[in-house]
Amino acid sequence: MGEMIRTAAFQWVEKQVNLHGDFVPRKLLDQGFQFQGKRIPLVGPQSICKHAAMELPISIYTLDDYIYEGVLVLLCHIGAFSAIRYPTLKDGEAYKKILIKYSGMEEFFNQIDLLFFYQGPRSKFQDNGNYRKLNNYDEIKSVLVGSYGKEEELDCYSKRFVKQEEVIATFVKANIAGFNVENFLEKLPLFSLAEIAYRYLRCGAVHNITLCFINTDFSGDVEEGYIITKEIL
Repeated sequence: MGEMIRTAAFQWVEKQVNLHGDFVPRKLLDQGFQFQGKRIPLVGPQSICKHAAMELPISIYTLDDYIYEGVLVLLCHIGAFSAIRYPTLKDGEAYKKILIKYSGMEEFFNQIDLLFFYQGPRSKFQDNGNYRKLNNYDEIKSVLVGSYGKEEELDCYSKRFVKQEEVIATFVKANIAGFNVENFLEKLPLFSLAEIAYRYLRCGAVHNITLCFINTDFSGDVEEGYIITKEIL
């Protein structure tokens, strides 16, 4: 019975893709499909437990017992989709573009993580060439601290994650003499949620078999208490 339901599920998803394109509305996934007179949801609270009509659940990511496996599968799926959709782009650029374009959460993934910016000089990316090319780091951090608070004050999500437009407006208002605006605008997205999802989540899982952001307890480190949860993915 379980195999029959899975086959029906994939057939239903294929039909929805043909109707709606690559981005199937979340509402339809929540509603699911009819199988022998029973509604089978693909995602949502009801799929956390086994459905009465089958031996095993469809969605591995909804099971807390398999949270690491589920997140790893999701990250690899996004990576495979990005490679197929944008074969001419570099891996990271394609991955970030997929997150922003197909998630329906462009505003979310474009946000800047101020805590990551603050911890940049002592993070695993401190020697990364892209981050080292950011000019005026100390001056930028000083303005951010003056506007949003010190590192220990950013444990509140409302302070930690800020729209790029708001960060840019903050520096326009600061009017720093000799400030390299072009460099700042080019490098600011390196601290966005899309960038972090690629560098910390995807690369960490695929290359090092480590999964950040699973622990919801926050102790001040950028990898803990994170906002990109398995539900977001």
